[in-house]
Amino acid sequence: SGQWLKQETSSFVEDMNFTYKPSSPSVAKASLQVVVTANPGITAYLANAQMFPETTATTTPSPTNLLANGTFTAGLADGWSTDDPTHITANTANNGSPASPADSISLQSGTTTANGHLFSPKVAVSSTHTYTFTSWLNLVKDTTAASGGEVAYYIDEYNSAGQWVSGQYKTGDHTLGANTLGFSYTPSSASVTQARLQVIVVGNAGIQAYLDNVDWYQN
Repeated sequence: SGQWLKQETSSFVEDMNFTYKPSSPSVAKASLQVVVTANPGITAYLANAQMFPETTATTTPSPTNLLANGTFTAGLADGWSTDDPTHITANTANNGSPASPADSISLQSGTTTANGHLFSPKVAVSSTHTYTFTSWLNLVKDTTAASGGEVAYYIDEYNSAGQWVSGQYKTGDHTLGANTLGFSYTPSSASVTQARLQVIVVGNAGIQAYLDNVDWYQN
């Protein structure tokens, strides 16, 4: 199988990081594929590609998920919320990941151009740490993927008073089918003490997707 993991659409120099987990016990080898889309205006340079294990399972305990209800067994609860309850809903019809298929969150586009949003609980963070995020997303339908339709992941950052400080667009999924999406996150400044995940569903894009197994770890 394959996994779409990350993309870059902006012009600047950066270290691009993501977490990869083999999709099943039958996977014994993996290789990185860098895809340059069919756009004649692209010029890019790649260097220092590395792949290394984060932990050794036999000696290191599993990290603690900082997000409550990441498998959505409690539905849209425990700090999870949405500004579009008509199209973003708890789902119990076995559309979740193979690890926990019963429960998931159904993500649908609204019928207007307004985007819908799913918000995670706020997580305490520190600029002295980096964090790894992973999730399972099954994009069943996206009628406008070629023109900008996507399910996007964004991080909202807050200070100790709960005021919004800044945000980071992290990745977006345009590929039909089930994928494990992951990225690394570092708070943008020392003033950031809390953060939350924002899942954006592009409006009027014909999207149907299911989200499950959302994990946020401190490295």
